[in-house]
Amino acid sequence: INKSIIKPNEEFTVSFVDWDNSPIGEVQTVDYGTAAVAPTAPTREYFTFKQWDTDFSNVKANLTVKAVYEENAKADYTALNAAIAQAEALTEGDYTAATWSALQTALTNAKAVDKNLFAEDQATVDAATSALTSAINALAEQTYTVTFLGKDGNTLKEQTVKKGESATAPEAPEIDGFTFSGWSGSFENVTADVTITARYTEQGEGDYAALSAR
Repeated sequence: INKSIIKPNEEFTVSFVDWDNSPIGEVQTVDYGTAAVAPTAPTREYFTFKQWDTDFSNVKANLTVKAVYEENAKADYTALNAAIAQAEALTEGDYTAATWSALQTALTNAKAVDKNLFAEDQATVDAATSALTSAINALAEQTYTVTFLGKDGNTLKEQTVKKGESATAPEAPEIDGFTFSGWSGSFENVTADVTITARYTEQGEGDYAALSAR
């Protein structure tokens, strides 16, 4: 029995499309069992082209071939997040107003960085990290002046100390007829400008009453 040979359709169409189904190149017409020619690999921001989703080396039907991508690596935010946490843990009153203001500007900029950037934008993340770290390192600790005065209000010593530190008192001068009895206030754990005055007790004259009665 002779069997008739059924020939398949001689030609088929092959369409290449991007991830969003937009066409890539012209629709190709190929013979049965032959291969289509892939267009130049497409590009997509923040993605890398990997392959086509359908084999088109032996076409036996109309095909739509779609581009397949792999998302690029995200930027590394580890250092930036650590710097933000460090800055947020600081206390305003411990530092001078100017350096604290500069820190807040850098912190605001750092927190505003897009948290979905890709590896190719790492420089943006690194720049914000560097600016914030520099602002932290530039912080000047708040200082206060402790002034020690003598009995008559004359300045014996001025000392600049950091917040929370203690000043060192000068040696109180000797005054005829008076005994030094201490300082007028505390100069430990200083948290503000403070003036300390030397206190004296007048020395009493001897009591000759009993001797005179003899």
